[in-house]
Amino acid sequence: MIIHNREKPIFMEKMEILLGRLPSTHPSVRAIESELYKVRAGFHGEKEVDYHLRELDRPGIFILHDLRLKTTTGSFFQIDTLILTESEAIILEIKNYAGPLTYDTQTRQLIRPPDVMPNPFFQVRRQQNHLQNFLLSEQLSHFPTKAFVVFANPQARLSIEPPDDKISHLLLYPSELSSKISNSSKRLSGTELTRLVTPFKKLNRPLDLNVLSHFHVDPAAIMHGIRCPQCGMLEVSREYSSWRCRGCLSKTKYAHFQALYDYSLLFGNQLTVKQTMNFLQMTSRFTAQRLLSQVSIRDKRVYHLDLNLLRLRK
Repeated sequence: MIIHNREKPIFMEKMEILLGRLPSTHPSVRAIESELYKVRAGFHGEKEVDYHLRELDRPGIFILHDLRLKTTTGSFFQIDTLILTESEAIILEIKNYAGPLTYDTQTRQLIRPPDVMPNPFFQVRRQQNHLQNFLLSEQLSHFPTKAFVVFANPQARLSIEPPDDKISHLLLYPSELSSKISNSSKRLSGTELTRLVTPFKKLNRPLDLNVLSHFHVDPAAIMHGIRCPQCGMLEVSREYSSWRCRGCLSKTKYAHFQALYDYSLLFGNQLTVKQTMNFLQMTSRFTAQRLLSQVSIRDKRVYHLDLNLLRLRK
Protein backbone atom coordinates (compact mmCIF):
# COMPACT_ATOMS: atom_id res chain seq x y z
CA MET A 1 0.00 0.00 0.00
CA ILE A 2 1.61 3.27 -1.14
CA ILE A 3 0.87 6.00 1.41
CA HIS A 4 0.90 8.80 -1.13
CA ASN A 5 2.18 9.55 -4.61
CA ARG A 6 5.51 11.33 -4.72
CA GLU A 7 4.91 15.06 -4.97
CA LYS A 8 7.15 17.68 -6.51
CA PRO A 9 9.50 18.94 -3.76
CA ILE A 10 8.41 22.32 -2.44
CA PHE A 11 11.99 23.62 -2.80
CA MET A 12 11.93 22.67 -6.48
CA GLU A 13 8.61 24.43 -6.97
CA LYS A 14 9.91 27.55 -5.23
CA MET A 15 12.96 27.64 -7.48
CA GLU A 16 10.79 27.35 -10.60
CA ILE A 17 8.61 30.24 -9.44
CA LEU A 18 11.60 32.36 -8.44
CA LEU A 19 13.29 31.77 -11.80
CA GLY A 20 10.12 32.77 -13.63
CA ARG A 21 9.89 36.06 -11.75
CA LEU A 22 13.48 37.25 -12.09
CA PRO A 23 14.92 39.20 -15.03
CA SER A 24 17.15 36.97 -17.15
CA THR A 25 20.06 39.31 -16.35
CA HIS A 26 19.79 38.86 -12.58
CA PRO A 27 23.13 37.64 -11.11
CA SER A 28 21.48 34.75 -9.23
CA VAL A 29 19.81 33.19 -12.29
CA ARG A 30 22.73 30.90 -13.17
CA ALA A 31 22.99 29.51 -9.62
CA ILE A 32 19.23 28.89 -9.50
CA GLU A 33 19.27 27.13 -12.88
CA SER A 34 22.18 24.91 -11.80
CA GLU A 35 20.51 23.90 -8.53
CA LEU A 36 17.15 23.39 -10.24
CA TYR A 37 18.74 21.11 -12.83
CA LYS A 38 20.13 18.85 -10.09
CA VAL A 39 16.87 18.75 -8.13
CA ARG A 40 14.83 17.99 -11.26
CA ALA A 41 17.20 15.17 -12.24
CA GLY A 42 16.88 13.64 -8.79
CA PHE A 43 13.09 13.95 -8.85
CA HIS A 44 12.81 12.33 -12.27
CA GLY A 45 15.01 9.47 -11.08
CA GLU A 46 12.76 8.93 -8.08
CA LYS A 47 9.68 8.90 -10.34
CA GLU A 48 11.37 6.28 -12.53
CA VAL A 49 11.90 4.05 -9.49
CA ASP A 50 8.30 4.67 -8.37
CA TYR A 51 7.13 3.06 -11.62
CA HIS A 52 8.80 -0.21 -10.60
CA LEU A 53 7.54 0.10 -7.02
CA ARG A 54 3.97 -0.30 -8.27
CA GLU A 55 4.61 -4.04 -8.31
CA LEU A 56 4.82 -3.87 -4.51
CA ASP A 57 1.51 -2.08 -4.02
CA ARG A 58 -0.25 -4.81 -2.07
CA PRO A 59 -1.46 -5.46 1.50
CA GLY A 60 1.28 -5.81 4.07
CA ILE A 61 3.64 -3.34 2.39
CA PHE A 62 3.81 0.40 3.03
CA ILE A 63 5.88 2.69 0.81
CA LEU A 64 6.73 6.15 2.09
CA HIS A 65 8.46 8.84 0.01
CA ASP A 66 10.71 11.78 0.83
CA LEU A 67 11.06 11.39 4.58
CA ARG A 68 13.09 13.95 6.54
CA LEU A 69 13.39 12.99 10.18
CA LYS A 70 15.25 14.44 13.15
CA THR A 71 18.14 12.47 14.63
CA THR A 72 18.84 12.07 18.34
CA THR A 73 21.39 14.92 18.07
CA GLY A 74 18.89 17.35 16.54
CA SER A 75 20.12 17.22 12.94
CA PHE A 76 18.07 15.71 10.11
CA PHE A 77 18.44 12.71 7.84
CA GLN A 78 16.54 12.12 4.63
CA ILE A 79 15.25 8.96 2.99
CA ASP A 80 14.15 9.00 -0.66
CA THR A 81 11.95 5.92 -0.26
CA LEU A 82 11.24 3.70 2.75
CA ILE A 83 9.57 0.32 2.28
CA LEU A 84 7.99 -1.15 5.41
CA THR A 85 6.86 -4.77 5.51
CA GLU A 86 5.92 -7.07 8.38
CA SER A 87 9.46 -8.49 8.16
CA GLU A 88 11.79 -5.53 7.62
CA ALA A 89 12.38 -1.88 6.73
CA ILE A 90 14.18 -1.12 3.46
CA ILE A 91 15.83 2.21 2.60
CA LEU A 92 16.24 3.21 -1.05
CA GLU A 93 18.73 5.98 -1.80
CA ILE A 94 17.94 6.89 -5.41
CA LYS A 95 20.52 8.34 -7.79
CA ASN A 96 19.85 9.49 -11.34
CA TYR A 97 23.45 9.55 -12.52
CA ALA A 98 24.09 9.03 -16.23
CA GLY A 99 27.05 7.55 -18.04
CA PRO A 100 29.80 5.18 -16.90
CA LEU A 101 30.72 5.34 -13.21
CA THR A 102 33.52 3.77 -11.23
CA TYR A 103 33.62 3.15 -7.50
CA ASP A 104 37.18 3.00 -6.20
CA THR A 105 37.03 0.75 -3.14
CA GLN A 106 40.46 1.85 -1.97
CA THR A 107 39.78 5.59 -1.98
CA ARG A 108 36.02 5.07 -1.37
CA GLN A 109 35.25 7.51 -4.17
CA LEU A 110 32.53 7.42 -6.82
CA ILE A 111 34.04 8.75 -10.04
CA ARG A 112 32.33 10.01 -13.18
CA PRO A 113 35.22 11.51 -15.13
CA PRO A 114 36.28 14.19 -14.61
CA ASP A 115 34.18 14.54 -11.42
CA VAL A 116 34.27 12.86 -8.03
CA MET A 117 30.70 12.37 -6.81
CA PRO A 118 29.44 12.18 -3.22
CA ASN A 119 29.69 8.62 -1.88
CA PRO A 120 26.12 7.22 -2.00
CA PHE A 121 27.09 4.00 -0.20
CA PHE A 122 28.39 5.90 2.80
CA GLN A 123 25.26 8.03 2.65
CA VAL A 124 22.83 5.10 2.70
CA ARG A 125 24.72 3.39 5.54
CA ARG A 126 24.44 6.60 7.54
CA GLN A 127 20.70 6.69 6.85
CA GLN A 128 20.40 3.08 7.97
CA ASN A 129 22.13 3.87 11.27
CA HIS A 130 19.76 6.77 11.89
CA LEU A 131 16.77 4.59 11.00
CA GLN A 132 17.88 1.96 13.49
CA ASN A 133 18.07 4.64 16.19
CA PHE A 134 14.61 5.82 15.19
CA LEU A 135 13.23 2.30 15.51
CA LEU A 136 14.96 1.98 18.88
CA SER A 137 13.04 5.05 20.07
CA GLU A 138 9.84 3.24 19.02
CA GLN A 139 10.85 0.11 21.02
CA LEU A 140 11.56 -1.77 17.77
CA SER A 141 15.30 -2.34 18.02
CA HIS A 142 14.73 -5.94 16.91
CA PHE A 143 13.18 -4.89 13.59
CA PRO A 144 15.62 -5.65 10.71
CA THR A 145 16.69 -2.95 8.28
CA LYS A 146 18.24 -3.05 4.83
CA ALA A 147 19.65 -0.28 2.66
CA PHE A 148 20.27 -0.02 -1.08
CA VAL A 149 21.56 2.55 -3.54
CA VAL A 150 19.32 2.47 -6.61
CA PHE A 151 20.70 3.76 -9.91
CA ALA A 152 17.54 4.94 -11.64
CA ASN A 153 18.97 5.96 -15.01
CA PRO A 154 18.93 2.94 -17.38
CA GLN A 155 22.09 4.32 -19.04
CA ALA A 156 24.07 4.23 -15.79
CA ARG A 157 26.33 1.30 -15.07
CA LEU A 158 28.74 1.10 -12.17
CA SER A 159 32.11 -0.62 -12.12
CA ILE A 160 33.48 -1.50 -8.68
CA GLU A 161 37.27 -1.62 -8.74
CA PRO A 162 38.67 -3.70 -7.24
CA PRO A 163 35.52 -5.80 -6.66
CA ASP A 164 33.98 -5.60 -3.21
CA ASP A 165 30.97 -7.73 -2.22
CA LYS A 166 29.99 -5.32 0.55
CA ILE A 167 29.48 -2.57 -2.03
CA SER A 168 27.91 -4.88 -4.64
CA HIS A 169 25.27 -5.98 -2.15
CA LEU A 170 24.25 -2.35 -1.64
CA LEU A 171 23.81 -1.69 -5.36
CA LEU A 172 20.42 -2.07 -7.02
CA TYR A 173 18.78 -1.33 -10.36
CA PRO A 174 15.03 -0.56 -10.57
CA SER A 175 14.07 -3.86 -12.21
CA GLU A 176 15.55 -5.75 -9.24
CA LEU A 177 13.44 -4.04 -6.57
CA SER A 178 10.71 -6.66 -6.16
CA SER A 179 13.30 -9.43 -5.72
CA LYS A 180 14.71 -7.68 -2.64
CA ILE A 181 11.50 -7.93 -0.63
CA SER A 182 12.17 -10.98 1.50
CA ASN A 183 9.68 -13.60 2.61
CA SER A 184 11.42 -14.09 5.93
CA SER A 185 9.50 -14.63 9.14
CA LYS A 186 7.20 -11.81 10.20
CA ARG A 187 8.40 -9.56 13.00
CA LEU A 188 5.22 -7.45 13.16
CA SER A 189 1.53 -8.13 12.80
CA GLY A 190 -0.47 -6.18 10.27
CA THR A 191 -1.82 -3.95 13.03
CA GLU A 192 1.66 -3.30 14.45
CA LEU A 193 2.96 -2.42 10.98
CA THR A 194 0.15 0.07 10.46
CA ARG A 195 0.95 1.67 13.81
CA LEU A 196 4.62 1.93 12.86
CA VAL A 197 3.72 4.10 9.87
CA THR A 198 2.17 6.76 12.12
CA PRO A 199 5.36 8.18 13.71
CA PHE A 200 7.04 8.40 10.30
CA LYS A 201 4.18 10.49 8.97
CA LYS A 202 3.83 12.55 12.15
CA LEU A 203 7.53 13.36 12.55
CA ASN A 204 8.30 13.98 8.87
CA ARG A 205 9.67 17.51 8.32
CA PRO A 206 9.98 18.25 4.57
CA LEU A 207 12.77 20.63 3.56
CA ASP A 208 11.32 24.09 3.03
CA LEU A 209 13.96 26.79 2.53
CA ASN A 210 13.47 30.51 1.95
CA VAL A 211 14.65 30.68 -1.66
CA LEU A 212 15.11 34.45 -1.62
CA SER A 213 17.69 34.34 1.15
CA HIS A 214 19.15 31.02 -0.08
CA PHE A 215 20.01 32.55 -3.48
CA HIS A 216 20.66 36.07 -2.13
CA VAL A 217 17.78 37.67 -4.02
CA ASP A 218 16.48 41.08 -2.96
CA PRO A 219 12.64 40.92 -2.80
CA ALA A 220 12.59 44.16 -4.82
CA ALA A 221 13.99 42.22 -7.81
CA ILE A 222 10.88 40.00 -8.04
CA MET A 223 8.71 40.88 -11.03
CA HIS A 224 5.08 41.51 -10.12
CA GLY A 225 1.97 40.78 -12.14
CA ILE A 226 -0.21 37.90 -13.30
CA ARG A 227 1.25 35.46 -15.81
CA CYS A 228 -0.80 34.71 -18.91
CA PRO A 229 -1.50 30.94 -19.05
CA GLN A 230 -1.39 31.09 -22.86
CA CYS A 231 1.79 33.03 -23.73
CA GLY A 232 3.50 33.16 -20.33
CA MET A 233 3.93 36.95 -20.25
CA LEU A 234 3.37 38.99 -17.08
CA GLU A 235 1.07 41.30 -19.03
CA VAL A 236 -2.37 40.46 -17.63
CA SER A 237 -4.79 43.17 -16.52
CA ARG A 238 -8.33 43.17 -15.17
CA GLU A 239 -11.13 43.53 -17.72
CA TYR A 240 -14.64 43.41 -16.28
CA SER A 241 -14.94 40.01 -14.52
CA SER A 242 -11.99 38.42 -16.36
CA TRP A 243 -8.32 38.96 -17.09
CA ARG A 244 -6.98 40.07 -20.47
CA CYS A 245 -3.41 39.54 -21.65
CA ARG A 246 -1.99 42.66 -23.27
CA GLY A 247 0.46 40.49 -25.20
CA CYS A 248 -1.60 37.77 -26.90
CA LEU A 249 -5.04 39.26 -26.04
CA SER A 250 -6.32 35.97 -24.62
CA LYS A 251 -8.85 36.05 -21.76
CA THR A 252 -8.96 33.99 -18.57
CA LYS A 253 -10.95 34.08 -15.35
CA TYR A 254 -8.65 32.39 -12.83
CA ALA A 255 -5.05 33.40 -13.62
CA HIS A 256 -4.84 35.31 -10.32
CA PHE A 257 -4.83 32.06 -8.34
CA GLN A 258 -1.42 31.09 -9.75
CA ALA A 259 -0.07 34.57 -8.99
CA LEU A 260 -1.24 34.37 -5.37
CA TYR A 261 0.29 30.90 -5.14
CA ASP A 262 3.57 32.35 -6.41
CA TYR A 263 3.39 35.06 -3.77
CA SER A 264 2.75 32.57 -0.96
CA LEU A 265 5.76 30.42 -1.87
CA LEU A 266 8.11 33.39 -2.24
CA PHE A 267 6.95 35.68 0.57
CA GLY A 268 4.70 33.63 2.85
CA ASN A 269 0.94 33.25 3.10
CA GLN A 270 0.15 36.55 4.85
CA LEU A 271 -0.62 39.73 2.92
CA THR A 272 -2.80 42.83 2.95
CA VAL A 273 -5.13 44.20 0.31
CA LYS A 274 -2.52 46.83 -0.58
CA GLN A 275 0.16 44.16 -1.07
CA THR A 276 -2.25 42.14 -3.19
CA MET A 277 -2.99 45.11 -5.43
CA ASN A 278 0.72 45.80 -5.77
CA PHE A 279 1.70 42.20 -6.59
CA LEU A 280 -1.22 41.54 -8.95
CA GLN A 281 -0.87 45.01 -10.50
CA MET A 282 -4.50 45.90 -9.78
CA THR A 283 -6.22 49.24 -9.23
CA SER A 284 -9.50 48.14 -7.62
CA ARG A 285 -9.36 47.64 -3.87
CA PHE A 286 -12.85 46.14 -3.87
CA THR A 287 -11.90 43.50 -6.48
CA ALA A 288 -8.70 42.63 -4.59
CA GLN A 289 -10.70 42.07 -1.40
CA ARG A 290 -13.19 39.88 -3.23
CA LEU A 291 -10.47 37.75 -4.82
CA LEU A 292 -8.70 37.32 -1.49
CA SER A 293 -11.91 36.25 0.23
CA GLN A 294 -12.09 33.23 -2.11
CA VAL A 295 -8.79 31.72 -0.97
CA SER A 296 -7.95 33.11 2.45
CA ILE A 297 -9.03 33.76 6.02
CA ARG A 298 -9.14 37.37 7.18
CA ASP A 299 -7.72 38.51 10.50
CA LYS A 300 -8.38 42.24 10.78
CA ARG A 301 -6.38 43.79 7.91
CA VAL A 302 -4.28 40.72 7.17
CA TYR A 303 -5.34 37.85 4.94
CA HIS A 304 -3.94 34.34 5.42
CA LEU A 305 -3.80 32.50 2.10
CA ASP A 306 -4.91 28.86 2.08
CA LEU A 307 -2.10 27.13 0.20
CA ASN A 308 -4.05 23.88 -0.30
CA LEU A 309 -6.98 25.77 -1.77
CA LEU A 310 -4.69 27.71 -4.10
CA ARG A 311 -3.12 24.46 -5.29
CA LEU A 312 -6.56 23.19 -6.28
CA ARG A 313 -7.56 26.37 -8.09
CA LYS A 314 -4.37 27.46 -9.85
